[in-house]
Amino acid sequence: MVSLRIAVLFLSLMVLSGCADHGTSPAGSVTSLGVDLNGEQVTLEQYRGRVVVANFWTTWVLPCQKQLASLDSLQAEYPTGVAVIAVNFGEPADSVLQYLEGHPVNLRVTLDSGAAMRALTNSHVFPTSLVFTPQGRLHGDIRGSGSLANLEAVVLAAGGQP
Repeated sequence: MVSLRIAVLFLSLMVLSGCADHGTSPAGSVTSLGVDLNGEQVTLEQYRGRVVVANFWTTWVLPCQKQLASLDSLQAEYPTGVAVIAVNFGEPADSVLQYLEGHPVNLRVTLDSGAAMRALTNSHVFPTSLVFTPQGRLHGDIRGSGSLANLEAVVLAAGGQP
């Protein structure tokens, strides 16, 4: 009985931590990741051939703030094989720009009114990172403040190359 409880707890933790593999599930028909800070539309198709990490974040959630620095490190480690897109959820551009002035990152930052997040995930947890294969298929996700090592493992399993 105790070993069954441990097994159920372990599997639950794997799913909650984002270790669940979504295999070849399509990203959905909507592939917009919002509009970047230069006003350009950003889509998954623009990154074909690279693993894409779409991180949904807000300036006011502490785990999001901490995770942005980790994502910046991940992008630096995989400069050509992985594209990390920081998708801000529902905040005005001036608020995001003000935040980034005090917390600079070398990531492509986009603004999303909520449409991309609703189209790509049913999560309302911040941060949420979705990892897409080089073919544009959803491979896995990490909801909440998962570790950089966990995210990197999902990126590598999706086909990420330095």
